[in-house]
Amino acid sequence: HLNFGQAVPGHNQGRGAGIIATRRLVNVVHAARILAASKPWSADDRKGLEAWCAAYATWLLTSPIGREEEATLNNHGTWYEAQLAALLLYTGKPAEVRARMETRVKERLASQIEPDGRQPEELARTRAWSYSAMNLEGWFAVARLAREAGVDLWGYRTSDGRSIRAALDYLVKFADGARWPYPQITPMNRGELIPLLREAAVEWKDPSYGALADRLSTRS
Repeated sequence: HLNFGQAVPGHNQGRGAGIIATRRLVNVVHAARILAASKPWSADDRKGLEAWCAAYATWLLTSPIGREEEATLNNHGTWYEAQLAALLLYTGKPAEVRARMETRVKERLASQIEPDGRQPEELARTRAWSYSAMNLEGWFAVARLAREAGVDLWGYRTSDGRSIRAALDYLVKFADGARWPYPQITPMNRGELIPLLREAAVEWKDPSYGALADRLSTRS
C-alpha cells in the first residue's frame, strides 16, 4: 500500500497524490517478465512478486486513497491507469484490463486531450511543458499495455479528433522551434520528447518524428 504517500504533517497521514511516486512499477513488472526466462529468477521469486502486485492492485482499486487518485483528472489519473494495467496484466487479468481500457480509460483520454491536442489540466500548471510531456509519457505507457489486452489506443480517436497522436503533434511544433505560450518556471527541456518521438516514428510509421528526435538530441 501507499497509505502514507505524500503525507502532509499536521494535515493528513497520506493522500492519493502519493501514488504517482510508484509510476515506475510499470517498468519493474515489465523487467520481471523478461527475467522469467532467467534461471536465477526462481518460481518463488515470481510467485512472491505476483502476490505483491495482486495485493497492490487490489489496494489501488478499493482503498480510499486509491479511489482518490483514480478520480484525478490530470497526469495522476493517467499514471494510475498505467500502474493498474501493468499490475493486472502481470497477475493474469487481461480481461479486466481490456474492459477498463474500453470504458474508463477511453473516457479519461477524451476528458484530458482536446481535439487540437492540448492537455488543459497540464497547461494550467506552472511547469506546463514538463507536465504535458509527463502526461503524454503516461499515455504512451497506457497504449502499450492496452495493446497487450487487445485494445488499440494508438489508433483510437474520438469523433471530434481527440487522440494520443494529437497530443504529441501539439507538442511537436513547440519542440521544433515555436514559442511555448504557457508557464514553464523551470528551463524548458524539449529533449523530454525524444523517447516518445522515437517510439511514435515506429508506431505510426512516420519518419518525421524520428527526424525531430535526431535534431533534438544534437541540441545542447
